[in-house]
Amino acid sequence: MREIKFRFNPEQLILGETASRTRAPEPTGKQARTLSLEMFLDSSSCDVMDQLNFLMDCCSPTPGSVKAKRPSPPWVRIEWGRAALATFNAYVTQAGGQLTKFDNDGTPTHAIVSVTLEEIGEQ
Repeated sequence: MREIKFRFNPEQLILGETASRTRAPEPTGKQARTLSLEMFLDSSSCDVMDQLNFLMDCCSPTPGSVKAKRPSPPWVRIEWGRAALATFNAYVTQAGGQLTKFDNDGTPTHAIVSVTLEEIGEQ
């Protein structure tokens, strides 16, 4: 299992829930929570492109899940501070980055990464 520790706290977290209602006689069902956040990466604490590529790869099915004919992206666990609302098991539904500074040779040194996660619950 790979762990990413971000050096800087996110400026904000966006946490959401939705519910669905069907017209059939089924009860209203609560949908999974989502969490969206932006993170700042800089080359003093990590390889910016390595971490950005790792996060974007989390949107792709794992080789094991493809082989089992049940494609699924990897599960991740996010933990941030003491905010229990931001600690849950999830999968990455969207990831991308804006590269903002570069070395003289073009190597990215700073990036703002946006990630959206969807909770998978306790399984």
